[in-house]
Amino acid sequence: MSEGFQYKPCAMPVSILDLDAPSTALSKSEKTGQKPTNMAWLAGIVDGEGHLCYTGSPAVRVEVTSKPMVEKIYEIVGGAVRELNRKTSTGKTVYRWEVTGKNASNLCKELYSYLTTKKAQADILSVIMEYPVRSEMRKNLIELLNKKRKVLS
Repeated sequence: MSEGFQYKPCAMPVSILDLDAPSTALSKSEKTGQKPTNMAWLAGIVDGEGHLCYTGSPAVRVEVTSKPMVEKIYEIVGGAVRELNRKTSTGKTVYRWEVTGKNASNLCKELYSYLTTKKAQADILSVIMEYPVRSEMRKNLIELLNKKRKVLS
């Protein structure tokens, strides 16, 4: 400690934890019925292991070797889970969770505030369904999405 510094306790104790405050861990989104902690966790997985793309319709995918992880994602938001035919270089099975179409667009809207590296891609996928399939705007958005994906690769 430096000289001249004296510790004086607070005159009034301060509570760090307000036990009467509502817990965000227990609250649920009105849109999805999901806890914010689940959506934040999923956004982290999508940011790190996910793939946001457009292949005829918007798609959000996660490919990992952890079957419990894809099952947890499915439990949170639905979609589809399947075992892929390929294996990793160490012989592990690869599992894919995927959601497509309007559900993928809606999921991007839900995850947007939690995402970091794939935020720009999610922004594009969240609005792409608002434009007709063969419209110039949708074509431009798909092109922009592909450019954003290449930057992250």
